[in-house]
Amino acid sequence: MWRIFVGFFDAGDEDALLKSVQNVEGMTCAEIVVAVRRRSGSYRDASLLIGAACAAATLAFGLFSPWPFSLEWIFVDPILVGIAAGLGAGYVPALQRWVTLASERRRRVEVHARSMFVERGIDATTSRTGILIYLSLLERDACIVADTGVTARVPAAEWHAAVSEIEQAARRSKAGAVAHALSALGPVLERHLPRSHDDVNELPDEVSVS
Repeated sequence: MWRIFVGFFDAGDEDALLKSVQNVEGMTCAEIVVAVRRRSGSYRDASLLIGAACAAATLAFGLFSPWPFSLEWIFVDPILVGIAAGLGAGYVPALQRWVTLASERRRRVEVHARSMFVERGIDATTSRTGILIYLSLLERDACIVADTGVTARVPAAEWHAAVSEIEQAARRSKAGAVAHALSALGPVLERHLPRSHDDVNELPDEVSVS
């Protein structure tokens, strides 16, 4: 599954993401954390569904094929094919996306993002200006979670427009596009959350990848 990162990160993209974070924080009092995750769930249910579908197709082929098969093979083949397909599906993110509802994928991304927001202490900055940019690669989705100090001061229309740009970039599954969209968030935040002379960097500047 680590190869999924190869498709997302081109050379220099991780540094570009980090630089975007630092540029935005340099002009605002926001505290931004970027997290890139391979997936936001095991999707075992998707693998089971794929395995069951392949097993059923193999059984149907054995029963209705014009070529004769022994009863033993008609019984054994669907089991073997189903197991192989279910295990193999775990290595093909596109298949897991295809058999999972978009609403369910979105729900899993949001649950993991909001959990990380609390676990990483992004909700505990002095001015409540923490922002998590959570990117989940299997789902090709992003969830941006902002603390109350951001949502109370940035007009909803401006915030949603900026967030939408980041989410659309994440769906293209390219870190460089996300870095560009993240940089565009800077002027929006600067208008409403300008950096103060005594601003302290409370959260580490990093791109968390796992």
